[in-house]
Amino acid sequence: MINIFAKSRKGLTFIELLLVVSIIAIVGTAGVLSFRSGRTTWGSSDKQTQVIQSAVVGMEKVSRELNNSPGLTSISNNEIRFKVLRDKNNVGNYIEWFARLKRVGNDLKYLEKSTNAALDNDNDLNTLASPVTSLSFIYLMADGVTQTTVPDEVKSVKINMTTEDGGVTIPLVNQVYIRADNTTAGLLDFEDGDTGDTTPPPPGTNPDPGSLGNGIDGWTADDYCIYGQTGVNVSNSSKIYGNVGTHGSSYNSQNSVEVHGYLVVYGTLNMSNSGSLAGDSIAAAYTPSYSVNFANSARAAANLWTFGKVTMSNSSRINGTVYQPNTLTAPTITCNNSSGYTAKELKAPTDMAFLLTLFPTLPEKEPGTSFNWNTSNQNVWNTTTSLSGTNYGDIGVSGSSVLTLAPTNARNLDISNSSRVNMTSGNYYFNKINICNSSKIRINFTTNSSGQVQPIRIFMKDRFDLSNSSSFVFYKNGSEWSDQYEAARYIYVEARNGLTCSNSVQWKGFIYVPNGDINFSNSTSLVGAAICSGTVNLANSVEATYVAPIYNTTTQLLRSSFHPAP
Repeated sequence: MINIFAKSRKGLTFIELLLVVSIIAIVGTAGVLSFRSGRTTWGSSDKQTQVIQSAVVGMEKVSRELNNSPGLTSISNNEIRFKVLRDKNNVGNYIEWFARLKRVGNDLKYLEKSTNAALDNDNDLNTLASPVTSLSFIYLMADGVTQTTVPDEVKSVKINMTTEDGGVTIPLVNQVYIRADNTTAGLLDFEDGDTGDTTPPPPGTNPDPGSLGNGIDGWTADDYCIYGQTGVNVSNSSKIYGNVGTHGSSYNSQNSVEVHGYLVVYGTLNMSNSGSLAGDSIAAAYTPSYSVNFANSARAAANLWTFGKVTMSNSSRINGTVYQPNTLTAPTITCNNSSGYTAKELKAPTDMAFLLTLFPTLPEKEPGTSFNWNTSNQNVWNTTTSLSGTNYGDIGVSGSSVLTLAPTNARNLDISNSSRVNMTSGNYYFNKINICNSSKIRINFTTNSSGQVQPIRIFMKDRFDLSNSSSFVFYKNGSEWSDQYEAARYIYVEARNGLTCSNSVQWKGFIYVPNGDINFSNSTSLVGAAICSGTVNLANSVEATYVAPIYNTTTQLLRSSFHPAP
C-alpha cells in the first residue's frame, strides 16, 4: 500500500496530490451531510414538541374555562359559547363575562367580552393554539344521553381535538363536567335535571343547602354543612339544612331525621324510621362492598348514584332515578313490603368516576400556630372588667361577670353561671375552652378603612366544649348585627381534639376539628358548618343550618389557615 502521507526527497507527485485532495473532500462531505441530517432531525423533533405543547395548552385552557363556567349560552358541533366569571379589579368582586371558542382554519380561537353579541366577529378572535386540524364537541346529560339543543341541560362536554405535524395526526380528547345552574361559578352537580331549579334560597328563609364544588378539584370540605371523615350519625328528629358527607365506613340516620341537601357517602348508607332526604341527589356506597339500606318508611326525594346494592323495606321509597353501573351482579335493588322507587329503570351512566371528586381531602391544621400562654391565672367573679395583656394562664369567668378580651393567648378559658366574654376581631389561641350554664361569647366584629368586616379565628390546642344554653352573640362596630346568619360567616373555630355542644347550645360559625369528633345533642343548633377528621354525631332534635364561610383575600379567614396556600 502506498503511504501517501510519507514525504520523499522529491516531494509529492501530481497523482498523489489528487488522491489526498479527493479523500479529504469525501470525508469532509460526509461530515457536513451528517451534521445537516442531525440538525434537521433535532429541529424537526423540537418543532413537533412545540406543536404538541401548543395543542395541550389549548386543551387545558378550554377544559379549565368550561369547568369554571357559570353556564353554557350556545352549543354546536364545532363551536361553544359560555359564561365566565372575572375579577376585573382584583378586589374579590366577580362579574359575568362571555366567552366564545371555535376553530378557524387551523387555529383554535378564543375571546372574552362583556356581552355575548360582542363575540360575533370571527376576525376579533385570538389564537389559542395552532395548528388544530379538527375540533368537535359532544354534549351529554347526566345519564350519558347525547343532546345538542338546550345548553342548560348539558352536564358534561366531550372535547375532541387533533393537531398534526409532518403528516402525523395527534388526537386529544377530554370530558369536562359542568355545573347545572347559572348562579355560582363551578358547581359540580350530579342530579339529572329532573328535579328543577337547585338555586339555594337566602339564609333565614329556607336555609342555603351549600355549594356544589368547583368543578375542577371537586368538592372541598367547606361545601358541606356536616362532614365527618370517618362517619356521620344523625338521630331522633334532628334536621340538617345543607350538604352532608362522609368518606368513612357509614352514614346512619334514624327516627325522623331530615336532610335538606345533598348526601354524599363513601361507605354504607343506612336510613330508617321515617327519615327523609329532601335534597336533590345522593351519592353513596362508592364500591360494591358497601350498600344502601332504606327501612321503615324512609324517604328520599332525590336521585341515587351508587356502586353498591340497594335494599328497601317496610314502605320505604326513593322518589328519583337510581343510577348504577351495568357491571353489577343482579339483583341490584331489592324491594320488600310495599317499598319501591319511582324510576322505571336503572340508568348506567358512561362515566361515574366523577363521584370520587365529591369526597374532599381535609386540610392540614393551622401551620405554625403559636400557643404562648404563661402561668398568670386570672379569676373574674361577679364583676365587669377587661384584660389588656396578650398572654395568660387559666382564665375563669363566673358569677354573671362580663370580661372583655383583646386577641390573646391563654391556657384555659372557663365561662360559667350566665357570664359573658367580649371578643373583638382577630386571632385567639387557647389550650381549651369550656362554656356552660347560659354563658355567652359576644363577638364585636370591627371593619377596616374600606368597610370590610374583619373576622375572628379561635384556635384550641385541645377541645372546645359548650353546654346548658350557652351561645354566641354578634355585634358589628358596637351595635348588634341584625343578620346573625351573615355574621356567622366571619367566625372560624379550630379545636384540634374535639368539640361538644349539648343541652340547648346555640352555635354560630365554622368549626374544624383536625384530630377528633364533633358532637351536638339535646336541642342544640348550628348556624355555619361542622367539619372533622373523625365522626360527627347529631342526636335529639339538633338543627344545623349551612352558612357559607367567607372567602376574602383581604381578611383571609380560611385561605390562610383552613386551606393550604394554592
